[in-house]
Amino acid sequence: MKQIVFVICLFCVWACGSKQNSETNKSLDSASTSTESIGPSDSIDYTDVGFNLQREESFGGIRTGLIREEVIVLLGEPEQQTEIAMSETDGMNSQTWMYTSKGIEISFSEDENKKWTSVSYLLKENATQKSTRGIGIGSTREDVMNAYKNEIGAHVGEGQIIAGTVYGGIVFWLTEDGKVRNIFVGASAE
Repeated sequence: MKQIVFVICLFCVWACGSKQNSETNKSLDSASTSTESIGPSDSIDYTDVGFNLQREESFGGIRTGLIREEVIVLLGEPEQQTEIAMSETDGMNSQTWMYTSKGIEISFSEDENKKWTSVSYLLKENATQKSTRGIGIGSTREDVMNAYKNEIGAHVGEGQIIAGTVYGGIVFWLTEDGKVRNIFVGASAE
């Protein structure tokens, strides 16, 4: 019975996602999911997998949970930074540091103890950092699928691969020829 419900749910996601996909693929920067099934296990909680992955994975030393001083040691002072703004979602202050010449953006959040830590980051086309699994800008779709096969759920699109979920994990955006062009680590949806 559990398998039948899973198949019905997967079909519903596929049916709803097909229309959404054709619209979403026009903009590869969307964090919505696609419909190519890669055979996930229905016993895996990809939300937990994604939270663990975003906490544990790093790209050239960049990871979530770093304090500002650690980021400065890794990358130097930011070239630009946004104004500090209070998040409407959690009421915490947030700020993004941009390293345009390095293709990196790191977002920080201030906790109740006034401690700023990195909560997400984006690697763009000119970033050179590789993950602990050897994946970076320019890696192929196959490389990503092999490196993160245990963290990738049922939904993979032509333009993106999500390890974990959009609520926590890694989103790999791909070029038309199937190479990684951007990598986002963190929560891309609430």
